[in-house]
Amino acid sequence: MTIKPRYEPLDYQLADLLEELNQSKHNILRQTTLKVSQQTREGCIALACKPTHAKALLKTKVVGTKEQKKPLIFDQGFIYLNRYWSYQQRLSAEITDRLSFDFAGVDPLWINQRLAHYFEADKENNINWQQIAAALALSTRFLIISGGPGTGKTTTITRILALLIEQHQHSSSTTPLRFALAAPTGKAAMRMSESIRDAIQDEKEVFPPEMIEKLPQASSTLHRLLGYIPNSASFRSNKNNPLSSDIVIIDEASMIDLAMMTKLFEAIPARSRLILLGDKDQLSSVETGSVFTDLCTFANNQYTPQVINYLHTITEACVTTSQHATSIENHIVCLQKSWRFDQNSGIGQLATAINKGNTKTSLEILKNAQFPDAEGILSAELTKNKLLSAWEPYLNAIRSNASVNELFNRFNHFRILTALRRGMKGCVYLNSQLEKYLTQYGKLNCYKRWYHGRPIMITENSYRTGLFNGDIGITLQDEKTGQTKVWFQTKDGEKSFSPVRLPQHETTWVMTIHKSQGSEFNNVLMILPTEDSPVLTRELIYTGITRAKQHITIVADPMVLKYGIEKPTAQATQIQMKLANDLK
Repeated sequence: MTIKPRYEPLDYQLADLLEELNQSKHNILRQTTLKVSQQTREGCIALACKPTHAKALLKTKVVGTKEQKKPLIFDQGFIYLNRYWSYQQRLSAEITDRLSFDFAGVDPLWINQRLAHYFEADKENNINWQQIAAALALSTRFLIISGGPGTGKTTTITRILALLIEQHQHSSSTTPLRFALAAPTGKAAMRMSESIRDAIQDEKEVFPPEMIEKLPQASSTLHRLLGYIPNSASFRSNKNNPLSSDIVIIDEASMIDLAMMTKLFEAIPARSRLILLGDKDQLSSVETGSVFTDLCTFANNQYTPQVINYLHTITEACVTTSQHATSIENHIVCLQKSWRFDQNSGIGQLATAINKGNTKTSLEILKNAQFPDAEGILSAELTKNKLLSAWEPYLNAIRSNASVNELFNRFNHFRILTALRRGMKGCVYLNSQLEKYLTQYGKLNCYKRWYHGRPIMITENSYRTGLFNGDIGITLQDEKTGQTKVWFQTKDGEKSFSPVRLPQHETTWVMTIHKSQGSEFNNVLMILPTEDSPVLTRELIYTGITRAKQHITIVADPMVLKYGIEKPTAQATQIQMKLANDLK
């Protein structure tokens, strides 16, 4: 199915402006401008350009090569808006500057002993990729660690933090390391802190008491880390005023767009280490340019001979070498073993099949009784009961005046996710329908806006209140005073706010898959549109499925599901081509 480009007023306005600057009408220029504007708006910064078109465009006054400052830039077969081409150039240069290893400053015997303490050898003689990630982290200033849910990213990074502290002490340095932990959203930042705390608590035998005191656990948003200047696109920390941190670790890096990633790299001193964590198969950033995913096109867990020798010396792992590997590949590790999903897990098998674009296997898993944790139903079978029944534990807790902590536990047990925001299968409509059913069946009184038990999601960052985009709140009414408060779980504990103090928000019985990134729920009901849509991609479906830890139900027409699985998200940048050319 082919979906025609949908141009918006902004695209036409840019095309009109460039025609005016060119001082003449030019059909190829107009069509190219419309397409590159539309693609950039939808996340992809580079438009492939035929040589004949490029020749004609370069004769205009508004298209230039990389040496010229023109609104549109033609570079290596692609047309860019100047702004995004510039971001790509700057980020590529920043990454290239960090592609080096310091093997001379490494004590192989000491590292071998400490790696053996923190990472067990694989009983099946497979490579322990968590250990490989740690070994690389100790010898370079830049590392990407990618892995799906349950592959141990938090365990890996917590132990890397401990190793970095120990390495610093082993070097006889008396100055303590300065850490910065951050994530793109407030929700993701809080989850990062919680995950590290849980990892430390669950494995106290691994970390001695003196180490636990030194391990960083507090995480912030990227905006707060860099010092966002309100009503601007600028940050206090930048190339001329870098961060003071020695180690910078960013979680959920797949959510970071090209502009923010460029500003992040430029704000980190050249001497500091930067580690990016994420899932290369997950949904890309909402804003333009998914850098993490594009960088991970290099990811194959193959390394140059020099790095292989280092890894073999300190881990004895038989990692694959490649004479053709570029230096960027040395800085990427993909965790492969799932500690959550085994071969009997329908969720795990389904996620793998979807990543491979295998529709036949995906549909078979959803129909197979052998995998009770992965269920598929047709859209016509989506009944009121299916929408309401899974919320019963939460509704019972509301009626029994359970504690705020218990209410959040019950509420976060289940979630309804949608691909769309608008339409009959979108979250806005389904939220209103759920409120209608809840009232109709006497579950809750949803006639009032701030009804008892109403769940909401914050949709903008508010440093004044400490609430951030993606934070979930639960509305409760005090029976004695009649006061209405909205409660949130924050890094400082449970906090309540009067509704009038809240930043922008919306009801969230149902939420989009995009908004669910960085979250996990025991059970998920995922509702896909009844027809193909530009947003319906393999990555979106994979992201929705992997939000579920115990059970996933997918409501979809098999043909629409097929369209989505077979449609990967388009490449967002050409940064991998830029790096590959620069590193030859």
